[in-house]
Amino acid sequence: HASSGAKHESPPYGVSFDDDGRTVTVRAPYSGAGEAQHTHHFQLDGVLSGLGQEAVYNATAREAVEAALGGVNATVFAYGQTGAGKTYTMSGPQGEAALARSSFADRGMTP
Repeated sequence: HASSGAKHESPPYGVSFDDDGRTVTVRAPYSGAGEAQHTHHFQLDGVLSGLGQEAVYNATAREAVEAALGGVNATVFAYGQTGAGKTYTMSGPQGEAALARSSFADRGMTP
């Protein structure tokens, strides 16, 4: 999408996503008197923030799934910190949430 390069309003610490769709900024809180805040910028191939399951699928797995259906070996691999949403992204809601699921849009990549 078009980008002005501007950043979203950021708290004094935490994670923010730049409008360029590729940069994540992490601000670590001050740990003591006189210590400067630590800010780290990470450039990525893309940042998916605030998207629904279908948009995530289209941006990340659609080509691999279509290739697999065409006879080509393909892998969709999810990695990240514990609790980041890998299982939800790949499989959709689990347990009681899965039973209450009433929308096709809530499915995971491999429902």
